Amino acid sequence: MRCILFGDARRPDLCDAFKAEREFCGDNREQALLRLAQLEVQSLPDVVVLEGDA
Repeated sequence: MRCILFGDARRPDLCDAFKAEREFCGDNREQALLRLAQLEVQSLPDVVVLEGDA
């Protein structure tokens, strides 16, 4: 799997400057994706307000 923005002018400069670190990316792709999934869950808001419920 590859980012579809590679070579596209819309690709953020941040993506190009990103340097993977073992602490966050692990030793392989599977470990990196697992860590990203964990960070996603940890960064979820405590309360989700659905449209119309506010």
